[in-house]
Amino acid sequence: MPSDAESSRCVRRVARWAPRWLVFFSKSHAESRSRVPLTSAFPRPVGADSHETPIRHQSPRVSTVHIVWDWNGTLLDDLTQVVDAVNVTLGEIGEPSITIREYGAHYQRPVRRFYESLLGRVVPDDEWRLIDDVFHVAYRDLLPKMRLAPDAIEALDGVRRAGHTQSLLSMLWHDDLVTMVERFDIGSFMNRVEGLRGERGARKQVFLEGHLQALGDSVDVGGVLMIGDALDDVEAAVAVGTRCVLYDRGTFPQERIRATGVATASTLVGALEVGGAI
Repeated sequence: MPSDAESSRCVRRVARWAPRWLVFFSKSHAESRSRVPLTSAFPRPVGADSHETPIRHQSPRVSTVHIVWDWNGTLLDDLTQVVDAVNVTLGEIGEPSITIREYGAHYQRPVRRFYESLLGRVVPDDEWRLIDDVFHVAYRDLLPKMRLAPDAIEALDGVRRAGHTQSLLSMLWHDDLVTMVERFDIGSFMNRVEGLRGERGARKQVFLEGHLQALGDSVDVGGVLMIGDALDDVEAAVAVGTRCVLYDRGTFPQERIRATGVATASTLVGALEVGGAI
């Protein structure tokens, strides 16, 4: 959702109690396994010819203790449906449909900038409200067609068997997110599920900071690994001091992700391995 970029301070230790409006799911802890240092989860230098902004190196390596998962395009395989919903939206404003490749080439946050890039013009406020409303209605209509990523359950179970905790943070509307988590019966893997509630404007880093605060003082951000599929995931992770691995089968084309120098993986289990979580 649209917003101006804003700075976010690093979180060293996080507060004990969660806001009442967040949804919790309990999970049991499995026996802890040995952990691999997160050397490969550090962003690599980016060449001068890259068209993406290089990502700064993150904090010193420590063992992973908690995984924060992204939802759309990461645990949830919904790229086809997202593009279908975008095309419904484009039709509503008299614009031609696009392909998945075109979507990936233009995609960026805030989402309003994506449409401006795609259309090659400024999107005025009234048109943006229409675009936003039509997209979310179309997206909800397509929910029954969406499936989890091929190895999502294997990855979630692997985290649990490794003795780590995990949570879900999404920019999808909270009620829609909870409905889908219940539909796929994955709530038992998570100790927190959090979606967007009434704050369309902020960048993901703002929500990640609050998410980490709500997890309690048992989680040190230096031991958190974020797994997502978009550049705003790694930007949020860098802003608050966590690590990040990007899943390259989601929203962004592989060439855009790899140009940033961020660690990547082509499976969710692979992302956990790259991040040293399993």
